[in-house]
Amino acid sequence: MDVHPRQMALRFCALAPLLIAAATAHAEDAGDPPRAEALFAEGRRLLAASRFADACPKFAESQRLDPAIGTLLNLGDCYEKMGRTASAWAVFRDAAAEAKRVSDARREAVATERATALALGLVRLTILVPKASQTAGLEVKRDGVTVDPAAWSEATPMDPGWHAIEVTAPGKRRWTLPVTIVANQKATEITVPPLEDLAVKAVPGEATPGRSQRLVAVIVAGSGLAALGAGAIFTGVAVAKDHSSAAHCRGNSCDALGVELRDDALGSASAATAAVIVGLAALGGGAALWLTAPTSAKRLHSTGIQAAPSFGAGLWGATLRGAF
Repeated sequence: MDVHPRQMALRFCALAPLLIAAATAHAEDAGDPPRAEALFAEGRRLLAASRFADACPKFAESQRLDPAIGTLLNLGDCYEKMGRTASAWAVFRDAAAEAKRVSDARREAVATERATALALGLVRLTILVPKASQTAGLEVKRDGVTVDPAAWSEATPMDPGWHAIEVTAPGKRRWTLPVTIVANQKATEITVPPLEDLAVKAVPGEATPGRSQRLVAVIVAGSGLAALGAGAIFTGVAVAKDHSSAAHCRGNSCDALGVELRDDALGSASAATAAVIVGLAALGGGAALWLTAPTSAKRLHSTGIQAAPSFGAGLWGATLRGAF
């Protein structure tokens, strides 16, 4: 079947993105052998100079770019010299498995021998998570990497040095523990405790149960004290006026000034009596409000008590109503 050149061009344009993506994926899979070789050579130079901390990352990146048994053997050797025995053991095991896969008996023997020798001195860390500590969504991390629940109670080979254990769960307080793995210690165990609940955020207005009612109680009682103070003042005025009227009266017979002074004394005495009554009532009401304030997160109206000011004839006070 003949295809018009224009149709062929359109079909190519439609397929071009797929072809480019496939080519890119192939390039990524192929790695970068020249770069890997340069990194390997640099790693060998640094290893010979005993610069292990600089050499090991070179071998690791070279292995990522272009995997090779020789690179694994050098990386394992670098880790061992650096004191990272668990990492070296794991790399030698990988090298032995790869050498066996390609039937490289010599390198398989070398890698197996190195791994076996390291296995004798491995330090293992066990993270115990008792049933009491297990909760929904619990996550255990070791050096930032999540530990599978199946491995929580397994002894895992670890490089000597400092490690961080972190445990989290929804609604729980984070638990962390720095662990120092000492060479030749053989085994280290840690136990994860039950996580503490996070503090529940208080609902506005209910953070301190009964706070509003106690505040009203203080105000009412304070008003009662003020009323008692006013009663004392009125009493003093009444006594003074009555004493002054004595010079203008003989018995119940008084001149005009004496009559005025006695009227003033009587008025002050009445005011004093009213103030004392209001003061005592307010003190009693304040005490009742304080004693009946809720101790749990309840509103003021849950007690059935209300306080309201009252006024009359030049006096003021508070009216209490409700059920206790």
